[in-house]
Amino acid sequence: MRETLLFCGLIFCLCIGCSNQSQTKGKKQNLQESLINSRKLLYDTARFDLNPDIRLFTAIAFANISGYDHENTVMSSERLKMRNYLDSILPKDYKEKIAGTFKALDPTIFATVGSKAFNLSLPPGFNWLPDSASLTTPEFRKDEKFAVLLKEFYLNADIPSLWNKYYPKLKKTNYEYAPYFDNAIKDIIVFCRINESCFDSVKFHFNVCPFIQNESGFTCKSKNDIYIIVSPRKTLPGPDAFYHEALHHIINPMVEKNRLLLHKYNQITSVGMESRVIVFNYIDDLLCESMVRTIDYHLREKFYSWSKEETLEKINNQYRSGLILMPFLYEKLLDYNENSVSLEEYLPVIINQIDIEKEKKRWNSFIKAISINANIKVSASRF
Repeated sequence: MRETLLFCGLIFCLCIGCSNQSQTKGKKQNLQESLINSRKLLYDTARFDLNPDIRLFTAIAFANISGYDHENTVMSSERLKMRNYLDSILPKDYKEKIAGTFKALDPTIFATVGSKAFNLSLPPGFNWLPDSASLTTPEFRKDEKFAVLLKEFYLNADIPSLWNKYYPKLKKTNYEYAPYFDNAIKDIIVFCRINESCFDSVKFHFNVCPFIQNESGFTCKSKNDIYIIVSPRKTLPGPDAFYHEALHHIINPMVEKNRLLLHKYNQITSVGMESRVIVFNYIDDLLCESMVRTIDYHLREKFYSWSKEETLEKINNQYRSGLILMPFLYEKLLDYNENSVSLEEYLPVIINQIDIEKEKKRWNSFIKAISINANIKVSASRF
């Protein structure tokens, strides 16, 4: 109704022959901005929450100033700016006190810190929430020392002032993804052939966090909520920002149901281990991560206009980093697409086709090819 009135008001001004062209231009611009803003708000607020979370903000800021230095690429200017600011305002004795709280080069510490933060009430209380016990990983439960540290940091770093500065931009970025939530969930449901109501009982909370390492993200789940946190994307907003983390809540339970079957193939975790940043000691962990990433790329190819060449290039890059099941899974998921059964029903079929010796040969051939190419480049550079 508001948009209709604005539009009618604009037409009225034109009809009476308003001579002030700049005023008319300004009204058109305001109307366009109003329409754009209204579109951003068109999402199911009962199912999705895009508001920046001050608990996450506080916890990741604390991690950054107390030892979390890991970076996958080059530390972003936003992350560096926050770290430098905190370093400049915090007393030397306090920084010495908290130094090393988080292991400097642990690539997954941001996920642990963030997940713990979601178990706490809003500041300044940071009290433990009763729903926290439903989180699946033991180290996320009632870490009273962490809560005390966060309360102290919240005051020492004057987080309310810092939060007021960052909040508008964080909110704007989050809301750019609003139009893609429903599509992302539907894409996952269609591909995995699962019940359409599988996510009806939970609320998704989505935040883009510029203070974690690039090309990363994490998710955690309690009884009523799923949190999806990602680093800033290099691409335009789209459903692909949700695929990976949301898929974990579908794939992980499926893999868990097949743990006994999987453990017959646990020796495959030794293949490519030297290339993995995160060492997966058990086949179920390796399969979960490899499968989520492979399906993510399948979805982008099927629903997001990726070419097959782009998909294979991504899979090749992940394979190089030691996720040695991804080429195998890509092949098997192509077979799955030709069937009508659900992914849950088809998963045992995929698992039973794992060939450890075949994957060893594939990996050794891959490493040999990389070595040959590297030697050719070195020889060519001498001339």
